[in-house]
Amino acid sequence: MKKAISIFLCLCMACALSACGGQKAPVPASPTDLATPAPTEAPAPAPDAAPVAPAEQPLEEADPDDYVGTWAYGRATLSIARYGEGCKCVVHWAGSAAEYAQWEYDCLPDGGGMTAERLGQKQNITCNPDGSIAQREVVFSDGAARFELLSENTLRWTDYKEYPTGGVYEFERVEMVNLSTAPEEFAEGYFRVIGAFHPGTSGATLGMAAAATEAVRFALAQRFWCADIEEMRDNMLSGWESLSDDERAAFDENFLSVVGLVRDCEADWESNRGSFESAGVDGQMEALLLDPMTLVAWDTLVSNTLTMGNSDK
Repeated sequence: MKKAISIFLCLCMACALSACGGQKAPVPASPTDLATPAPTEAPAPAPDAAPVAPAEQPLEEADPDDYVGTWAYGRATLSIARYGEGCKCVVHWAGSAAEYAQWEYDCLPDGGGMTAERLGQKQNITCNPDGSIAQREVVFSDGAARFELLSENTLRWTDYKEYPTGGVYEFERVEMVNLSTAPEEFAEGYFRVIGAFHPGTSGATLGMAAAATEAVRFALAQRFWCADIEEMRDNMLSGWESLSDDERAAFDENFLSVVGLVRDCEADWESNRGSFESAGVDGQMEALLLDPMTLVAWDTLVSNTLTMGNSDK
């Protein structure tokens, strides 16, 4: 009996020692665990760290004045002028020396860009060697597009009409505003041109058609659609003051008639073509009227002439 008790006590002591000093053997890692390290989380940014803006994102606020000027992309030129509360945007894309496509959009500010909602027109135009229009085809008149500044000198045009998912083109700035027109250029190319014909005399109608064509061409050539208006007005006034009294009187007599004729041509060119054809300038005037920037430049010139303040001297 004592021997049995001794054996029992020895067994209990062995179990106690095993519980106090023994450890469970580790489970070996699987091949997958060994081959794939545990993922490491990226460190969180400091609380005051500013987020990095994605590259080439549109500016937050669209100011129409920031868009005005000339932009280029390959064989395409984009002209943008202030127009009402927004901008007029015109793309000329040359196909050859005699052919080009023209897109015209009247855009309004829309968040970070300028948008035209189904107001865009595309035309395919073929010219004669003298620059007159040989053929014109209106492709559509319900185009939608968006223009966004990516930086001061980079602009994105997104065409939603022909490319429903967005045909994107990035233009680089060529020019912001027109170089100044000298006072003598106003005197010779504008005031004296309009004052050159004599109402009520033989050939006055043809003279007015020729004068209107030349004056409108002057406005476009001087790029008054993107002019520095303050400088333009100063130089226009200086040019006016350089005229003689007779030259001023001749301009005053003819000016509103020329303005009315150009307005009539804009509204219905075919009904007014005859006098321009007789004067031999119909092709030139038609080509000018097809360029949307022509009338923006002309309207800028006319409005500043009317408010010049010295046309009654």
